[in-house]
Amino acid sequence: MPNIRVKAQPSANNGGDQWAFQVEAFTQENGRYELQGIDRAKGFYDVIASPRFRSGESYARLSGPRYAEERRRAINVNETTKLSGNDFTLSLANGVITGKVVSADSGTLTPALSDKNNQGGERGADIVLHRTGAPFDDSPLGEIEERTNADGTFRVEGLKPGAYTLRAMALGYASIQRPLVVPEGTASAETITLARGATVSGTITKPDGSAPTLDEVHLILGVDNNFDEFIFGRIESNQDTKQVTGYSISGFQTEKIYSLVIVTGNQPGVLFANATEERVIPLLYWAAALRVFVNQSQTIVESNRVTALRFFSSQPLRNLTLADNDLPTLLTIEEGVGTLSNVEISSARDSVTAVYTVPNNENESSFKVRASFYTTEKDSDSSTGENYRFNQLFTFHSGIKNRRSTSISNVTGGECTLEGTPAGVVFRAGSFAVATSSSVAIGIQSADAFIVPTNTAPRLARNATIAHTVRTLGAAAYPSADLFQALATAPAVDPFSAFYDIFLPAGLSHLLKKDARLTLEYDEDVADPSQLNVYFYDPIHNVYLLENAQKTVDEVNRTITVSVGHMSTFVVLPSQASIIGSNTYTGPTIRVHNVPNPFNLKPKTLTLNAAEAADRVQTIEGTMIRYSLPVGKSGDVKIEIYDVAGALVRVLSQSAPIDGTYYYLEWDGRNDQGQNTASGVYLAPVHTKQRR
Repeated sequence: MPNIRVKAQPSANNGGDQWAFQVEAFTQENGRYELQGIDRAKGFYDVIASPRFRSGESYARLSGPRYAEERRRAINVNETTKLSGNDFTLSLANGVITGKVVSADSGTLTPALSDKNNQGGERGADIVLHRTGAPFDDSPLGEIEERTNADGTFRVEGLKPGAYTLRAMALGYASIQRPLVVPEGTASAETITLARGATVSGTITKPDGSAPTLDEVHLILGVDNNFDEFIFGRIESNQDTKQVTGYSISGFQTEKIYSLVIVTGNQPGVLFANATEERVIPLLYWAAALRVFVNQSQTIVESNRVTALRFFSSQPLRNLTLADNDLPTLLTIEEGVGTLSNVEISSARDSVTAVYTVPNNENESSFKVRASFYTTEKDSDSSTGENYRFNQLFTFHSGIKNRRSTSISNVTGGECTLEGTPAGVVFRAGSFAVATSSSVAIGIQSADAFIVPTNTAPRLARNATIAHTVRTLGAAAYPSADLFQALATAPAVDPFSAFYDIFLPAGLSHLLKKDARLTLEYDEDVADPSQLNVYFYDPIHNVYLLENAQKTVDEVNRTITVSVGHMSTFVVLPSQASIIGSNTYTGPTIRVHNVPNPFNLKPKTLTLNAAEAADRVQTIEGTMIRYSLPVGKSGDVKIEIYDVAGALVRVLSQSAPIDGTYYYLEWDGRNDQGQNTASGVYLAPVHTKQRR
């Protein structure tokens, strides 16, 4: 397919990386494309085929058929084999929406989303669309933005058929939101009438009484308590000094309570009596506090455990003195037997990277690194005007393979995705039980067995080795008791992914006010992805519960995406059951039973809950014996079967190399000579080297 736009952007959106380091190209006549200018220092890129053009972009009105956007996530640009073969198959995006936006009072419509207070004098309204189930990208309103003509008519092309939410907005008018379904072909949104709304205006000042600048105040808006309505305002400023002198927001509906938001400050609880009301409210601007977030990626290299660290700062690091570039003092180990190497400051001076290496035979549950540096911003608490000095100790746990943390604004929403994998979570505006203008520190981390099982017994070995790894490392190697318990209590069916833990700040409710979209990566050897589901661990009842709301499977990126209303520990399991119990055994003694009991020697089919996926359904002639080995008891197992007279009938043996789990062994009802035994009662003691 020729002339298809393809772009690549860093997978992790840190400080605007996705825009600053974005590259793009168009396919040739044979459909091939080549993206040049990739920054290897960014590590992982998303490649997007047929991305939707934003309003005003070059080539936004290219003729020809439109195709739905497709994306390959988290491509490792430092791995040569990943740089080629990133092919796409596109489907037509042949849905079209038409309609017209008018004002109830015949007033002139001015776009609400125009830049620089609409100095260009544009006319018309803004149309914002969100397809149900699609990520919100970088806008809390929707991923598709278009503008009507000056007369209010609009035609939005290139839509993937499906259910959408449409918003129509114009300055000074209350916005309107309505659902619609886009078929293949054209659908009409008919005429949308906007009514005037109430107005609020006032001044914007800092705590010391001075005025902020346009560099500090980018946007002002009103948000209702449900985060469904966003009303954009005008910022008034001095053209020479760029200082903000005031603001005005119009379009508030009656009988709704709004919060007024500028960057990190807000004025809560604004209620209007009628649509013509005008109110003056002075607002106080508080600069955002410094935050540092950390990415962690752990691998086993030969006999060493290697952890790559990346520290992101919301304020650039200072570059005035020699000490500002003294790398050994930026990051120092305070606890840990390993070594720190490859310390580097990024060219934008907004991040510091390093590598921590420790021998694999060291029984180290965690290590601590102190980050210490000055930023370019002045410390508001300093009487001498010193730059702000960041100084904080970070703890890294040995049981975590990958970790990423970031800050998400409650008024806009956002995403937190692991580097190197498409796993992550996308939050909608108003997801958190915090103030409207607050930002929340969000994190995602993954844990798994350190040694991936071989293909000789992939599922049973992996399930058991996860729990075995956890018991070997101990609880101190994991940042939370719930994550440790989820890993130590392996599910009764075999996981097809790592365990992903989404964590929020202490004291913040893990129940969300609005559902988020959770995406998990599943293993390469999955035969039928449609049989997979996402489960979360319930630590109170020690079970795994199904999460399948709005489930979608992406077989290109090997991901499953579902809607979730809470943050927990999640995993991908090959099951359709609503509840799955534990596959680990924590009892102090060997336990054994057989199914069915009583039994005959006719063929019968059993479902073995604790068996590997490939062996879960078994057809047998006798009975299935299940025995449980406690922690610390493993090795060869022998089951002796006696009749009630004490005569030895049959000896069964099996290798049981993993402790703390369950095993199955069939008895076909025959003796050691291969003859069918008589009906009756039999006794079957189980022996290991350590216990009977």
